[in-house]
Formats: sequence, C-alpha cells, structure tokens
Amino acid sequence: MAETVSSPTLMVSRFFTWWGGELAALVPAALRQMLGRGPQLRVLEFSSEDIRFADYRGNQVRELGRLTLAELEDDLNPAAGQAMRLSSKVAKTAILLPSKQALYKLLTLPIMAAGDLHDALAFQIERQTPFSPDDVYFDYRVRERDTEAKRVSIELVVAPRTAVERAVNTARRLGFDPSTVGVGDINGGDPLAFNLLPRELANRRRNFRPLLGLV
Repeated sequence: MAETVSSPTLMVSRFFTWWGGELAALVPAALRQMLGRGPQLRVLEFSSEDIRFADYRGNQVRELGRLTLAELEDDLNPAAGQAMRLSSKVAKTAILLPSKQALYKLLTLPIMAAGDLHDALAFQIERQTPFSPDDVYFDYRVRERDTEAKRVSIELVVAPRTAVERAVNTARRLGFDPSTVGVGDINGGDPLAFNLLPRELANRRRNFRPLLGLV
C-alpha cells in the first residue's frame, strides 16, 4: 500500500526536479551566479545630502552607488528606481546614521543598577543629555564590570526618534527591510555594534509596493 502511494509522489518530485533544472539552464551563467550569491550585509549610509549604498563582506566594502535626497523626492527618478533594485537580493540590511545625529557617552553606574539597565539609562538620558527618554531611541553595551568597586562601565548611544524613523521609512520606501540602525564613526569603533532600531519599528510589516512596481 505504501509503495503504491509513494510512487506517484516520487514521479511528481522527479518531474519538478527535472523541470527546475531545465529552467535554470535557460538563465545565463553570470546571472545564475549573481542570484545565488547574495551579499553578506547591505548598508545604507545616510548623510545630510545623500544615501550611500554598499555591500559589506567581512572586511571588504564594495560601494554600489549613491542617491541624493533630492533625487529621492521624485518617485520616477531613474536613480531611485536603481536603488530599489538593490533591495531585490539582500540577506540583511543595515542603516548607518551620520554621527552628528547621535550622541555617544561613557557612563559609570553602581553595579546594582545592572539589574535593570534600561530604566537606569533612561534616567541618565534625562540627566546627562538634552533629550527626554520619550524623544530618543538608544542602545548600550556593558564595557567593564568592576566587582571590587561595585561599578559598571556602560557605553551609551542616543539618537532622536525622528532621525531614526525618517531613515527607516526612507529605506522601506526603497524596498529595504532594515534589521539594524547604527551610527557611522561612533567613537572610532564598530558602527554596527549598537542597534537603535526598536522592536516596535522592527516588527512593522514591510511595504512591498516599491518592489511590486518594479516587477
């Protein structure tokens, strides 16, 4: 009985395997290679005037092009359409904000505050920055714990909500779905070591209309 049921299934499976191979053979070799080799990370680096698109593969960076914010205002602009096409084969996308749109601080807190760092840092933002916690997104990482002195050293990055949301909305308008929002040239370290993208923004449904328009 089992053999009778599985035989047609096996035949259908073999047919689709053959059919897929025949279709793949019709695609030029260079295009097959490109489609099968997605970038490790695509980065959209924002400035006050333009967006720089680049692929990050380990320590190698390959620039793909730039799009001025003035060009982005025109939905029919060829440059905007080219930027949209860059989103068609991306494993992960990250946004880099300019460093002047963010604030980096090194804080030292009592080690007892490490139990609820988020609330403790929200209090520090109001005390040590010109921002209110409700007006910013922030991220942090523990740099050092001194158990003898009972102190913990925290690296804190803060950016206005408007700047983060504007960049994320622009990226989504171009068809990208960013998973990270970092800050370029932040304290000479890894710009993607911090992620300012909050959960409520990351979980919003992606807008596929730009991609469908290109198709």
